[in-house]
Amino acid sequence: MKILINCRLMSGFKSSIIESNWNPSGSPAIYKLIEKFVKDNDEVSIIFTARESGFYFKDMWEERRDKKFKIKGLEANTVVLTGVKKIPKIFGRFRGHISLIRQTIKVWKFYKKLKPDIVYIDRSNILAGSIISRFTDTPVILRVLGVTPSMKKILKGKSIIQKIDRWCYKSPFSLVIGTEDGSGINNFLDEILNKKTPRETKLNGVNKYLKVKNVNMLVDKINIAILGRIDPYKQTTEIIETILSLDDKYKKNLIIHIIGDGEKLGELKNKVRDSNTSSNFIFYGSIPHDKVAEILLKCSLYISFNIMGNLSNSNLEALAAGLSFILPEADHKNYRDTNTFMIIPDQICIKLPLKNFQKSLRLELQELVENPEYLFKLQSYPRDYIDKLENWEKRIDWENKLIKNIIK
Repeated sequence: MKILINCRLMSGFKSSIIESNWNPSGSPAIYKLIEKFVKDNDEVSIIFTARESGFYFKDMWEERRDKKFKIKGLEANTVVLTGVKKIPKIFGRFRGHISLIRQTIKVWKFYKKLKPDIVYIDRSNILAGSIISRFTDTPVILRVLGVTPSMKKILKGKSIIQKIDRWCYKSPFSLVIGTEDGSGINNFLDEILNKKTPRETKLNGVNKYLKVKNVNMLVDKINIAILGRIDPYKQTTEIIETILSLDDKYKKNLIIHIIGDGEKLGELKNKVRDSNTSSNFIFYGSIPHDKVAEILLKCSLYISFNIMGNLSNSNLEALAAGLSFILPEADHKNYRDTNTFMIIPDQICIKLPLKNFQKSLRLELQELVENPEYLFKLQSYPRDYIDKLENWEKRIDWENKLIKNIIK
């Protein structure tokens, strides 16, 4: 089967492409599916589209030209379509829109040349997928990893871009696959898709760890994990600022493990360096997905205040590692985390209001340091729920079967 995959060039893929050695960090739902296609001896072609973020086009892909890559460990025809670097600066803030149109035309040309049996796209490339699904007979599968606040605004937005987005989502996709990540994916898909479009949602998979965590009240410091890309949605900066604001007698009892990169990483490191407890913070940056477990298993507590939702892959990995959690309360009005605490038991959670969470987080951390039995109680709850989590092999097999059933 000939498969064309068109997805955004995620930060966790960049080093693999630049170094021509497949060792991705982050985004396991995508890279593990790609690996499955390749393993099944499918003819796989991948078009990564470079998409810069924000008004100033941060996290820019530096190549000025589209480029083919041969990557060790990934037997696929791989192309990266460069982003705004190719568009003259004279076009200012419109460079992003022009780049998107250029990339969409290129994807269409690749599609016509490759003549794939099936097309698999992510929501960043929905315009290209919409055109293929509307004007050809080739099955197109749309993958939606979660719902950002800007995506929710599409539902009733009046701008030209939002109207185009709605037109795209109404396209006759053969299947839409969503990730249940606490962001309200089911409600979003029900509202925005064509009523006839088949859709499936599911939690991400996890790595099942063989090591059993030991609960030990004699550990002199609380090891806390913060995992995921450092961006405004995940509020990592606010979490670190809260920890830095603690009195020294509390900070010295905490070791903070920060895993991930992002546009705010440098700024965050500077804030920590300027404090008098920088040795209590460990920045790992972007590391291969299979190395994350080693760090999580050192920790007993995980903090997440993602405004999108808190069933992300990072949080599921922490759950599988047996960590206890500090999380925001569910927001039923905005469909955030309405199912999260069916997966993450209340008995291992400290729940705080998301709005202005820093004050309440500060108080909880002080309480955990002053009363070690508090964390001990959270850690002592039986971890039977871990067995209910699906491993990555089963999760990817489920999606792979859905895809291949479409063209039978």
